[in-house]
Formats: sequence, C-alpha cells, structure tokens
Amino acid sequence: MRHASCVIADEFEAATVAQVAREQLGIGRKALRHTKYVDGAILLDGRAARSDDLAHAGQTLSVAISDADILVTPSSVRPEPGQVCVLYQDEDVVILNKPAGKVVHPRVGNTSGTIANHLAFYLQEQGINCGAHPVHRLDRGTSGALVFALSGYAQAQLQRQLHKSFHREYLALCTGLIDEESLPASKDGWHTIEAPIGRRTDRTSTTFTVLGDAPCDPTQAKQAITHFQVLDAFTSVQAGALSLVRLKLETGRTHQIRVHLAHLGHPLLGDELYGEPSPYIHRAALHSHQLSFLQPLKGAFVEVKAPLPADMASLLPR
Repeated sequence: MRHASCVIADEFEAATVAQVAREQLGIGRKALRHTKYVDGAILLDGRAARSDDLAHAGQTLSVAISDADILVTPSSVRPEPGQVCVLYQDEDVVILNKPAGKVVHPRVGNTSGTIANHLAFYLQEQGINCGAHPVHRLDRGTSGALVFALSGYAQAQLQRQLHKSFHREYLALCTGLIDEESLPASKDGWHTIEAPIGRRTDRTSTTFTVLGDAPCDPTQAKQAITHFQVLDAFTSVQAGALSLVRLKLETGRTHQIRVHLAHLGHPLLGDELYGEPSPYIHRAALHSHQLSFLQPLKGAFVEVKAPLPADMASLLPR
C-alpha cells in the first residue's frame, strides 16, 4: 500500500487526523472518505488510525494514496481502445500528446470516445489499477501535451501547482502579421495581454469576450493575463499573412488564448468562434507545446515537449 507521510507540525497539536492530512499532506476530503473503508489506510506512528482521531506534534502520519488501495468503486470512465501517444509516464503521472478533435473527458451527451476512455483502456492493458484524473483540460480542437494524474492525491498536488510551478506553453498560428513595434514594450522578451474576460450577453452560444470589446456582465468578468512572443511573421503560400506566436498563461480562463488573440486583432487561424473558418486548417490553430512541473510525490523537475502537428507545421515557411 502506497502512502504519503509527514511528521505532524507543532501547530497541529491535538488537531484531527483529517485536518493534518488536508493541511500538511494536501489530501482532499473525497480521498479521505475513501480511506475509512480500508484497513491500514491511515497510520499514526505505524498504527491504524481514523480520520477523526486526535493527532499530536511529532507523530508520523501516513495516508494511503493509491487508487488501487482506496477506491472501493470502479471509475465511471469506461475503458475503450483508441489512439494513445504517451510522451511521459511514471508511477503518478502520464502525459499524452492529444490529437486535435478529441474531447478530454466524458461529459453529458459525450460519454465515449474521449481521451480519458482511451487512457483507461491503455492503463488496463498495462495492469495499472487506477483512475484517469485530468490535471488540466484542452479544448476539443487544441492539440498537444496533456497531463493526467494516476491518483486523486497526485491530481490535487499538481492542481495546486497550476499557475505557480506548473508551466504551460503554447504555439499558435494567428491571422495577419503582428507588428511588434505597435505592441507595448516587452518584459524579458514577453509581451503581455492583461484584459478581463466574461461571458458574452448578446449571443445564445457559449462565447466569451474581453470586457469592453462586446456586451458582458462586468460583475462576472474575471482577470486574465496572457504572455506572448512573436516567433515569426510571414506570408504562407496557402493561407496568406500569418504569425507564429508562443504563449504562456498566468491565469486559466475559458478560451483565454483564443479570446485574447482576437482582442489583439489577430485571432487564431481557423477559429470559427472568435475569427473565421479556414479552408487550410479545420480547427483553431493552437497547440500545447511544452509542460513543466514538479513531480507530485518526489519533487523532481519534469519537462515535456509535444512536436508541432502536421496541420500546423505544413503552413510554416520551409
């Protein structure tokens, strides 16, 4: 049985085991509920304990974290054979190269054929008894590096890193030639778009806009910050004037990159929601290119890159 352990700090003298597990180990309430059905899932100084027991400073608390040990009900994600391209895998994390056009996780009206369904089958074939826990999501049309945790505990630890030590970089093809001289001065080589995003109020479909660009409820608009570099501006033989842009997110709002680039006046090539459809690419030209984070249990630095897919690469200059 795999455990996460800590020595209980002075500030948690006479706190409950559940409090210590949440605050020091970062174990969520749902995972703690699972442990009470499993003998030996919670240990205080090596002896079985309950989540409502009182703990004392200096004791060692260990809590089982493996799905195989604490999940008493099977995952609701049905395993289905399908394409799975693994970029990185260890005991706690698997990183896939997501193809464009695939939904990440089952949802109402789309319960099969997702990346999570295919990953569940892949793990089953490897004899790994765990759920597929998405750490972040990519739009259906976005390709590239996508992280799943192999336990609820690893998922919680990685999500705590989002926008801190968990870094994501994207590559995008935008319409038009971005003139860097017309942009605000860059900092450390990165330009910044800092513009709140809210849901549009003048459309029936779910779209978002920068506050002030179109009608939206200002009380619902959320701060959004995107950093970007222009890697190249060129004229494609097929698609005309384009810019290749590298982006990183400081916040993670829905459709943030798509909305911010449209606000800049250079929507993604092929983005039908925030720009125009393109006969040269059948999706918004956005790719999750690079991920880096700290391994959730061991603390080692992990960095992975996903190569640019053919539909975007074919539009670049030779």
